[in-house]
Amino acid sequence: MCYNTPMDEKTFALLEEIHDHLGLDKFKILDLQDFSESLRQGLDDKIDALKVDGYLIVKYALGGEYCLGLTSAGEGIIKSVRAERERREAARKEAEEKARLAREEEAKRLALEQARREAEEAARLAAEEESRRLAEEIKRLQEAEEKERQALEQIRQEVLEQQALEQTEAEASSRPVRVSQVEPQPSAPKAIAPNPSTVRPASIEEPLSAPVAETEPSAVMAEPTAEPRPALSQQDKGMIRLPIRFWFVTFLTALCGTLVGGGVILLILWLLKVI
Repeated sequence: MCYNTPMDEKTFALLEEIHDHLGLDKFKILDLQDFSESLRQGLDDKIDALKVDGYLIVKYALGGEYCLGLTSAGEGIIKSVRAERERREAARKEAEEKARLAREEEAKRLALEQARREAEEAARLAAEEESRRLAEEIKRLQEAEEKERQALEQIRQEVLEQQALEQTEAEASSRPVRVSQVEPQPSAPKAIAPNPSTVRPASIEEPLSAPVAETEPSAVMAEPTAEPRPALSQQDKGMIRLPIRFWFVTFLTALCGTLVGGGVILLILWLLKVI
């Protein structure tokens, strides 16, 4: 059936071809070659059916020639079917357009979703990269700060050591230093010519030379005191206790003086001179 008409597709196609051949004419003579090859089979039966249904006017049909025209019902059904066909075609096109638009919209949505995901991924990677860069920068700054702190600590230690050294030198320079007193050594007695009357025989050998006393100054650093001691006078220096080597030298001198004669007097004179 053709849409809502009581005829089949081929019959309606024949009626539509006749309508197209007529144009503005009410009747037109058509031969067998004017119809589509698919409609030629059973053409007479189809024309008779359209005439009976009141859609077609047949003036004559002889030897393959047909004088045909359309009734108002035929024209009306053609217009109705074509309008329905156009409406359906428009609806189909509209549906296709909507489907195309829907597909495009879906493609746009998918593209936007993909772009959004890519942007989120790029933002995440950028944030991670920025976080990593910031962490490295913070670590570098901490290391630089630690190095600077160590350098400042080393400088502070060096300054403290320098201050301590300067303070030690200042304290050492401010201490009073006691100059060591060199003990006076007795001068050797003058040699006296021997008396020939008192000279002993040459067989008796006596030591005539006295050992020379060594002069060893003792430098003693006095401990720092609150007040320095006053310097000793010449009389106080003579009262200092004489060392043992002084008495040893005195003994040897007296012995030598006794041997050569007049030693006792020389010893007394020498002791008076020393004291």
